Amino acid sequence: MQNEKPDIHIIGHWTYPANTTKTMNVVANNVDSVEFFVNGISRGKGRPAGERLSLCLPQHRVRTGTIKAVGYKGGVAVAQHELKTAGAPAAIKLTPHTAPGGMRADGQDVALIDVEVVDADGERCPTDDARVDFTWSSTGRAVSATGPAIWPAVTTPARPTPPTTSTSTPRAASNRVALRSTVLPGSFTVTARREGLKPATIRSTPNRP
Repeated sequence: MQNEKPDIHIIGHWTYPANTTKTMNVVANNVDSVEFFVNGISRGKGRPAGERLSLCLPQHRVRTGTIKAVGYKGGVAVAQHELKTAGAPAAIKLTPHTAPGGMRADGQDVALIDVEVVDADGERCPTDDARVDFTWSSTGRAVSATGPAIWPAVTTPARPTPPTTSTSTPRAASNRVALRSTVLPGSFTVTARREGLKPATIRSTPNRP
């Protein structure tokens, strides 16, 4: 919304059961028109009523493959966004987010870890709801108030939960867990598992402030 350059985004995903009928919505910025493509075939164009564009591809039957929205300005394609149909869940993916320079061992810093279930090609499986379990350890002991990090919360964007020491996520398709540092030295390891999927592990050593 605040981007001065042409931009475009398809809301939602493209992973539904066969023969599902779905209205797909797109928002765009600083473009004259938007064209929809399903598996490379154009499904028509829409034009904005004002400076910003919000339109939909109504009641379209979902087909396995890709959906793409292309934004044009002056007849030239200037922005695009593509979604792909995900395959069967194959692995867990963990992506850590820390402050610049890494997590600080100051008793206040937090490391956020994005949790996703992906298919064999690394595409996120957006409808996967099954539980993911976590184990964690630090140098010589479990992560706790006596180690380099504390496991303070598990949050679900679609269904927020209060802080908990739970070792599982209720929704794996797109979730986030958090670890808070202590002032003690050492490193910690977090591993996410589910039967039938390739597990994922991250390791971190908080930096002394």
